[in-house]
Amino acid sequence: MLFKSIRFRLAITYATILILSFIIFGMISYLSISSILLDNLDSSLKAEINWIKNNITPIDKKKRTNRNKTFVFTPQKKEPVKVKSRKLKKIDSTKLAFVDTIETIEPDETWNKIYEHLLWNSKNNFIHISDLTGEEIYKSENLKLDSLYYTGEIELNKTNFLWSSNLQSKSMRLAATKTDRMNILVGYPFEEISSILNDLFSVLIMIIPVSFVISILAGWFLARKSLKPVDQIARTAREISSFNLNKRIPPNEIDDEIGRLITTFNEMIDRLQKSFEQTKQFSVNASHELRTPLTILRGEIEIALKSNKSSEEYVATLQSLLDEVVRMSSIIDSLFTLTKSDAGQTDLHLETISLDNLIMELYEDSEHLAKKKNVTVLLNRLDEVKVNGDKVKLRQLFLNLIDNAIKYNLESGKVEIALEKDHHFAKVTISDNGIGIPQESLTKIFERFYRVDKARSREAGGSGLGLSISKWIVDLHKGSIDVESDTGKGTKFTVKIPIA
Repeated sequence: MLFKSIRFRLAITYATILILSFIIFGMISYLSISSILLDNLDSSLKAEINWIKNNITPIDKKKRTNRNKTFVFTPQKKEPVKVKSRKLKKIDSTKLAFVDTIETIEPDETWNKIYEHLLWNSKNNFIHISDLTGEEIYKSENLKLDSLYYTGEIELNKTNFLWSSNLQSKSMRLAATKTDRMNILVGYPFEEISSILNDLFSVLIMIIPVSFVISILAGWFLARKSLKPVDQIARTAREISSFNLNKRIPPNEIDDEIGRLITTFNEMIDRLQKSFEQTKQFSVNASHELRTPLTILRGEIEIALKSNKSSEEYVATLQSLLDEVVRMSSIIDSLFTLTKSDAGQTDLHLETISLDNLIMELYEDSEHLAKKKNVTVLLNRLDEVKVNGDKVKLRQLFLNLIDNAIKYNLESGKVEIALEKDHHFAKVTISDNGIGIPQESLTKIFERFYRVDKARSREAGGSGLGLSISKWIVDLHKGSIDVESDTGKGTKFTVKIPIA
């Protein structure tokens, strides 16, 4: 279980990446430092060999003996050498100043200074000078090297760099050159540089496992801290059911990925809660709406069976039963339409429609509907407008709005219809001077089964689904529907649909 957790995988991934970075960095550092040390050593050896080449020249044999060794040397110049130097001298009783002086040094004294500086210094350098026949002229003794082995040819008047070893198998770095009179070798033991590189390698080898352990612990801690809100989300999700949809995850103070996840999860629960409430209310309202006509049907049938009636009375009873059946059928059809819309199963047959012709047909039909309540229907404006839409659904939309304007109007009231072109939209307005809608109900009238006055709506044959279907049809056509109303003064619906 532990090895399959995201926390463990994140920690291992973090540690692996960090260790690989350490290894790559260590290799690059090791190779870079090794190259830099070798370049510096070569530069130092080259400077030393140039100094030797420029200050020593073998000539006819003139012996000097030192430390029981015999060498043949001469200075480059036999004439006295003038050397310029600066010395601090007292000018007066209060002032000191540097004064340039020129000293004349005899040839033997000049050689002695070079000789002492070069041949008998205590450096770790190995120096070997021989003539062209191979006869040894000078070999430094500070390293106590008996023999030296090297490979490669020494080119004339060029500095070559070679690897060599002695009888003690100590690796050395050589700088070699050849003049027209002698061979010069300057070497330096590589063991000092090897020691530095070995120490660096040892440090890297020690750091890698320690860093791996520390990185695993740090990765585990960071992953645990980062994923803690995810565990909280999982616990909360397990606790949430249809009975406690009001439970939420405390929001994160930081607007990061986890914070946005919590916000999204809470929003999803909000939608679920709203959906559950709507479904519950829908079931209650549907049951209530269907129970009323069923109760009437049952009562009418029971009365008809218990008493003897004339044929005319039976006809009236059957007519009443038919009205209730028609009402139930209308409610079921409306519910079926809304259920299909919720499931996204919408049969929308789009075509180019002359909306002015459709409004004219509805206006003519509405005059017949209005005669029952002695309501006057007026067509104030009718612009020629074409839209892309479903003719059957648009007819249902506007007929429903006109029918409501007539149903909830006053006796001898007035309904006004207008169609005009408003920029890129066809605007249809249907207004009446009826009972109006209270302001607190304007935001709810498009909800399913919502009725402002339940008693009067049921008497008028309304189920509370007409405006919900109207809103759905408008949304299908990417339009908008607005309502303005004032209690006792009337209501005005405005529908806008994009022009073709």
